[in-house]
Amino acid sequence: MDQLPFASPTLQLLQQEKALGIKAHRSKSWEQAEKYFSHALELASQSYPEHLPCLYSALGLVHFHLKNYSKAIEYCTCSLKHSSSHWPAYLCRSFANSCLKNLTLAASDYDKAATLLQSSSIDEKDLNRILQRAQEAALDSGSVKQKDRRLDVLEELGDLYFKTDISPKDQSAYDEMPLLTPVGVPLGNCAWNSNPDDFSSSECNKKAMEAKEMGNSAFNAKDWISALTHYSRAIRLNPNNAVFYSNRACVYLKLRRYYETISDCTASIEREPNIKAYARRGAARAGLSEHHLACGDYIAALQFEPQNQSCLQELARCLCSMEREIVQRIEKLEKESNSSATELLQLKKQLLFIRKDISNVGGRLKEPTKEKQQTSEQNSSISPDKQIAEASKVLSKDNCNSVAYLERALAHQALGNYERAEKDYRDGLRVDPDNKELQKRLKFVLQLSRMSKGQQQGTKD
Repeated sequence: MDQLPFASPTLQLLQQEKALGIKAHRSKSWEQAEKYFSHALELASQSYPEHLPCLYSALGLVHFHLKNYSKAIEYCTCSLKHSSSHWPAYLCRSFANSCLKNLTLAASDYDKAATLLQSSSIDEKDLNRILQRAQEAALDSGSVKQKDRRLDVLEELGDLYFKTDISPKDQSAYDEMPLLTPVGVPLGNCAWNSNPDDFSSSECNKKAMEAKEMGNSAFNAKDWISALTHYSRAIRLNPNNAVFYSNRACVYLKLRRYYETISDCTASIEREPNIKAYARRGAARAGLSEHHLACGDYIAALQFEPQNQSCLQELARCLCSMEREIVQRIEKLEKESNSSATELLQLKKQLLFIRKDISNVGGRLKEPTKEKQQTSEQNSSISPDKQIAEASKVLSKDNCNSVAYLERALAHQALGNYERAEKDYRDGLRVDPDNKELQKRLKFVLQLSRMSKGQQQGTKD
């Protein structure tokens, strides 16, 4: 079997410089962070453009802390030229504009960041905290207190942005690890002590399964380096088992190493097509903003389980991302005097098809605890309007009552007032950030809202 190549020296150096920049950023050594990120940016500019949005926005964060607000805006703008959906750049640029008293621009960038953050992978509790603190900080240029608040929010943003699931003891091993692990080549200083030629076929399979189980245990303990080691050992002992590649891909996905994830998922699919490999490859491609390819993978995954809710949700998310991208391209072309009418027409046709797909996928999504809600509605004779009035009465006396927010949101949702329902769900989560029911309901109403808007716009087009 062909071995997967190691990453090029340039890419390894880029990763190393980026890791050092993150370390300097965390220790608030801004000049050092700027040096490392700048060097990484030079390397990325040569051959690895996918790293540019992250590095430009990282430099924007650094210059904001250095109070070079114009420079921060410049770097964030460069980041957004390479990726218009990069929320850290919008938020950092919003704060920088606020410090320069460009409040209109600050408000616009904040709104874009907030919209993008809704579909990010950030934990709901962290997200609510960031947005709650960021809004006031972005829209006030005056007091020292507000400027200090912006710095606090950006520090929290930096922690989230550079957040990693790798424990500190494994960080150095991770930084030194090649981007692609060749089959059968040990990671770091780990030795295999297992050569397939030393065992019979049955013994190889047995030891491979043992390595896989050890990998599973390490994965459950979030010991990613050990998990990679054990899964790679299993692959060396039995390179024809699709599950081993899919499992290792899952570790790479946790580490956000999307190219390696795609490589291992493809190897798994080549050996035996399976839902997990397609879904994980779709997630990796979505992470690289390759939404069209990600949709193809999720559709392939759904061939195995047509009602798999996780795949349907991710497919809907990718379709919505494609919809946003096409809408932005249409708006840009419509503003240009010399734009191609043919291209514009093709984009509008694509938009119609995507919106139909969004509607179809939405019809297959199940509402959280739907059976419970139906039973509740059957047993209740209270009309939505009356429910809204009663919940509002409760909230007028106690605006920290998360149950009342939930009941009023459900009533608005029943009436098709999705924006009001969304607001009540969010208000409820500000009071009770860990409320699972509110979190599920919010996600569902956002899907309903997007589909409703898509259908309305499709009718207009």
